[in-house]
Amino acid sequence: MTGKSTQSARRRKVSTQNGWEPPYDDFPLSYHPPSGRLYKKIRGKRFYFGYAKDWQAAIDKYEQEREARYAGLEPRPTGDGLTIRDTVMKFAHGGVSRDRAAARHNLPAHSHN
Repeated sequence: MTGKSTQSARRRKVSTQNGWEPPYDDFPLSYHPPSGRLYKKIRGKRFYFGYAKDWQAAIDKYEQEREARYAGLEPRPTGDGLTIRDTVMKFAHGGVSRDRAAARHNLPAHSHN
């Protein structure tokens, strides 16, 4: 037997013992039985990407974050694209008036004296 066939036989045995089977050969994520989540160990740390029951969403998240994680960076948020820094910069450069922001949060208006 070659090393590769031994490795895949071992992986099959482990995956059937914990009740989850990878959807295809060379599946990049590992299964965490207690939580039911899929993870990848990158740079010595486990990163969880989703649940095994929705493995396709976990793979999608892994693909989005992979480069940043391997580079040791925190991936950019995938929400509406507006970050805290963007909001602060918009406020600092006059995108939102201080008086309007103060009124919205029931704070005293900025004094121009």
